[in-house]
Amino acid sequence: MNTSPVVVDRLYERIFNRIYELRGNYPELHCRNIAESIIFIVRYTHGPGVHPEHISMPFIITGQVEAKISVVVHKEAGQISTVIENRVPCGGRVLDDFATKLNDIVEGLLAAAAAAAPKQ
Repeated sequence: MNTSPVVVDRLYERIFNRIYELRGNYPELHCRNIAESIIFIVRYTHGPGVHPEHISMPFIITGQVEAKISVVVHKEAGQISTVIENRVPCGGRVLDDFATKLNDIVEGLLAAAAAAAPKQ
């Protein structure tokens, strides 16, 4: 039996694991969809060579007011780029709101790319 080696996308692995930590009762499939959307946005905005070690996803609860989740790319010499940031009132559905924002961003990027593509 000939089997192909399993190729693991380390960026996907890192992002999915972080989302999975935050998921609570959120379905795993939705966590996977969120991870794939984040990867698309990160690679679209920063290129395909982003190393997993250069990505962080802080989740911050600011008192009883709001929760914030971000995706940050750490560049050389202490430079950072916040790729995505979403704030929701405490008690809100953080991952649902984040997924909606991600979908809007992906749709916007794809629409812009389609509009910029040469007409045939």
